Amino acid sequence: MSQGRCAGCGKVGPDKVIAAHTIRCPEFARKVKAGSAPVLDPEDEYLRWKAEEADGEKTAARQAQVDRTDVARAAMAERFRTRDPLEE
Repeated sequence: MSQGRCAGCGKVGPDKVIAAHTIRCPEFARKVKAGSAPVLDPEDEYLRWKAEEADGEKTAARQAQVDRTDVARAAMAERFRTRDPLEE
């Protein structure tokens, strides 16, 4: 089963499902009307995305998760910090 990707919203899935999705995707329709990006077959769009952009998106998503984890850890450390009652 081949994979496909919507050029409008970036949804990835089986080629036939994505082909049906592009018919009702408002982002895809907006890009087609604007002519801002070439409209590719979902399978071709997936191959282009996989070759050019997938690694960058994966790295950005991983960094965003690390940043959220750092913020949560800092909040937890502050919450459970030992407080000196004489300083307050």
